[in-house]
Parts: sequence; structure tokens; C-alpha cells
Amino acid sequence: MRPILLSPEQGADTIVWLATAPQVSLGSGRFWHDRRARPEYPLPWTRETGPSTARKLWDHLAAATATDSPEAGAGRAGQRGCCLVISPRGQG
Repeated sequence: MRPILLSPEQGADTIVWLATAPQVSLGSGRFWHDRRARPEYPLPWTRETGPSTARKLWDHLAAATATDSPEAGAGRAGQRGCCLVISPRGQG
């Protein structure tokens, strides 16, 4: 039986591979796992439904966190307070 968790070396493998691979062969904006491009939406109901849904989500998150832009929640030295920032298409 294979272990569930990866070693640090195994976990870093795809990141190092992507950093050293020719950019032309990789494309842009793709999700990579185990040196393979993977679907961004593994389940049918997790796909984007359109800009209006993204805007509703953004408005909800902005109201819940008392911010109105991704920059408003910036942390120290211009860093964002979290590791993921969601913004509507065309808004950054």
C-alpha cells in the first residue's frame, strides 16, 4: 500500500519541474499535479457559471470582510492577508 503523504522531495517535484521546463511547452493558467495538467473543475457542479455569479461572490466576500478591493485587505509590506484572492473576471 502506498503512503498517503508525500515526502518533501516528492511534494516539490512538480514545482521544480515546472520552474525548469520550457515555458512554451507548458502554456499558462493551468493546474498541474504530478507533472500533468489536470482539469480545473473536477466535478461538473464546480464550474464557473458566468460573470454575474463571480460578481455576486465577490460582493458577498467584500461585505463579509469589510473590503471593496483585493488591495484593501493587504497585509504587511503589500502582501495580501490570505493565500487566495478571488476577483471577478476583468477586475484584476
